[in-house]
Amino acid sequence: MLRLAAWKQTKEASTEDSVRNQSGPVSSTGQPVLTSATLSSPETLHWVSQQRLQYDLTELESAVPEIELSFPNAADISCFEVTLRASEGWYQGVCFRFAFAVPQTYPFRPPQVRCLNPVWHPNLDEHGAVCLNILREDWKPVFTLSSIIYGLLHLLLEPSPDDALNMAAAAMMVADPAAFAARIRQQVRERSP
Repeated sequence: MLRLAAWKQTKEASTEDSVRNQSGPVSSTGQPVLTSATLSSPETLHWVSQQRLQYDLTELESAVPEIELSFPNAADISCFEVTLRASEGWYQGVCFRFAFAVPQTYPFRPPQVRCLNPVWHPNLDEHGAVCLNILREDWKPVFTLSSIIYGLLHLLLEPSPDDALNMAAAAMMVADPAAFAARIRQQVRERSP
């Protein structure tokens, strides 16, 4: 797996290749000139998406230093994994791994995010689906990958039983918080080596 530092070293070379392969007018800085004709082309939309994705990935390192970012396939920066550790709350000390798949239409469409760990959580189902409003109906192109990471951290710190995917976990959290906490501790013990 490629880590963020190694990815950054290869980023400049791939960006230059990407710009060279663009058709259409190019500015004096080597960037494609975006016009109404070029913006509608799939190649330009993909280029814009890749530039935004690279910017967001770079921003992640300074905005959210407590995460671990890895790339299973170094040639594809649109698919990566994020590891988060809850610092407090119900899931304190638990590591969560999330897989991100960023579409070619990003930032106009949100990334697909799945939790890779089975966990007893009201907002994560047994298949890894994540219930986070900014990944669904509240998505806007101004949101960044950092926005999503902060949203995921918030779900780990304060699960929302009112907007649940796992109804059983939500019901247990509300009706019997002690049993809910015990179930989480049991799952953490089972996952620990």
